[in-house]
Amino acid sequence: MNRHWLVRTISRATLLVLLGGGALVPSAFGAERLITPTTGATCFTALDVALLKGFYAEEGLKVEAYPYDLVTSVEKDKARWLVKTPEGLREPDFGPVPVEALHNVVNGKIDMYIVDGYNYGCMELMVPPDSDIKSAADLKGKKIAINPWWVSPFQKPQGLSFVASSLQMAGINPEQDVVMEPIPWDAFKDLASYIQEGFKSGKFAAYGGTDPGPILLRGKNIGRYIVSNTWTQPFASSYCCLLGIKRSLVDNHPEKAAAIVRAIRKARLWTAENPEKAIAIAQAGGLYPAEVPLIPSAERVKSYGYDRQPDIAKELERYFQEKIESGIIQADKTPQELVKLHYRQMAMP
Repeated sequence: MNRHWLVRTISRATLLVLLGGGALVPSAFGAERLITPTTGATCFTALDVALLKGFYAEEGLKVEAYPYDLVTSVEKDKARWLVKTPEGLREPDFGPVPVEALHNVVNGKIDMYIVDGYNYGCMELMVPPDSDIKSAADLKGKKIAINPWWVSPFQKPQGLSFVASSLQMAGINPEQDVVMEPIPWDAFKDLASYIQEGFKSGKFAAYGGTDPGPILLRGKNIGRYIVSNTWTQPFASSYCCLLGIKRSLVDNHPEKAAAIVRAIRKARLWTAENPEKAIAIAQAGGLYPAEVPLIPSAERVKSYGYDRQPDIAKELERYFQEKIESGIIQADKTPQELVKLHYRQMAMP
């Protein structure tokens, strides 16, 4: 289903992966392939690099990347996004797990262990460049158009915590004082035109988007950010996504799971050191939209903290504590107990 603008380049990318792309080489772990997602999102650059530069292959892994089918995932009420493979829809073996979706890890709807960090930031609230809105405090009584995957079943029903928290810190009740409305999937066929017309007509006052959408909008002088989980504190100090691997894979094949973590760590470090080359490789491989400008994308990649390596167990404990206190996670376990249940530290050489 090619309705999502972030995966319009996937047909070429899938063909490249299937024909080689550094992934289909003799595997130290046998012939069984591993499936990972690709989306065209800027924050997926390190995963794209892991595939296209052969970091998985260096670890003896046979990995194929396929696009998410977000529309069908919503229709099927799947908290874990499904990928579209030649054999049909399935859950990926590993990939990013948003911190915003940790409640779905706890309730079992995302059947993965958290095994490592991944990226900081990639989302923002934007308003027209000439808007009188200068901060979240000016959004009271306004309508905010948001990405359709920012709500249930992927995230919590009322939307992303960084948006709600930004409003609350400005004295605004996110459930009573603003209207947050997901945009239609078809809007991604030409996101810039849809957002520009929405701003111009007054259909909505702000737009909440995920990179590379904001990169495109800023480049066309359609929007400017007022809040971001990439730059605005305290959100910029927390992971946006963590790395997850299927529980059965970790439990039954820990050496393979460790190889996945090693490959992605190598890719994250290489991408952090070579952001322009990383975007160029992803675009050349068809995994990142060609229409998104390279330099602004590379600048954004620099802000993702791919080279950071904090104590993941402590980070998870903090996230679980925050979500228990806010009522997003309702469990009879302490944050420390939840970490023990849902985090696995991979043995690294």
